[in-house]
Amino acid sequence: MKTTLAATSNSNPSKQHRDCLYRTPEAAAAVNALLGGKLAEARKFASIGPARHRDRAILNRQSHLIRVKRDMASKTFLTALVCGLALLFAVTAQDTAGVIGWYHGDWQSGIPSAPNWYNGPNEFARVYDQFQVPAGGWTVTGVFVNSMIGGFPGVAQVSWEIRRGMAPGQGGELVAGGMSVATTSADPAVTSNKYPANVARQHFRIAANYLHVSLAPGSYWVSVAPAGKGQAFANPTLGLNAIGLDTNGIKMALVDSSSGPHFAIAESIGRTGQVGRAKAFSQGVTISR
Repeated sequence: MKTTLAATSNSNPSKQHRDCLYRTPEAAAAVNALLGGKLAEARKFASIGPARHRDRAILNRQSHLIRVKRDMASKTFLTALVCGLALLFAVTAQDTAGVIGWYHGDWQSGIPSAPNWYNGPNEFARVYDQFQVPAGGWTVTGVFVNSMIGGFPGVAQVSWEIRRGMAPGQGGELVAGGMSVATTSADPAVTSNKYPANVARQHFRIAANYLHVSLAPGSYWVSVAPAGKGQAFANPTLGLNAIGLDTNGIKMALVDSSSGPHFAIAESIGRTGQVGRAKAFSQGVTISR
């Protein structure tokens, strides 16, 4: 008996299989086992019978063609994966890219900070600063607060709110808010070349990114509070390096606490330091370009 391979230019394994003139059952069984992914069984059939050498040659040829096909499929998959990841990173970069639309200003030493943390709906203290959205509106992509953090074991989350219609004693209406993954970095205004190292390492910028909040023109309030078991303090400001303030300059801030008072004027209840009392705090809003 003799097993021959018909002449063909087709390199597709399944087509090559159809073109083979198997004159031994062992050869046919070997290729069928190979195409079914049973390599050990394919080798067994190709090693028996009077035409075993020719059968093994056919099997080796089919194995090579299948490996080529699988390698091409793997390369195609990897190419698609790389392109997909590149697109994902591009979209992520667009989500986080933006500019600061409003910022109340850098930390002012000599003014006591205010408690600003969120340990749950029944245990919190937070500050609210007022900002103005100009004509055309904004798409908010992030909010942040510059804080002094001492006994906080690590900030993994941040509780944030944007409200409107607030006034002393009134919480107004919640426009948007939630709990987000915190992005923590050093406060860019409190560096070791300006302040002692033991002071600079306690000051951080805590941000909530990847937001998409559309705001119509008007007046709003923002609160960004580190969340978790611990305490943090919002940095007071006098407006140094502020961005996006209207002609009235920095505005009064309100404070709210689970134990009271509720939505009180910060300046009216804060402690007095060498430079005065906290009237506003170092919070900001990032908007799309």
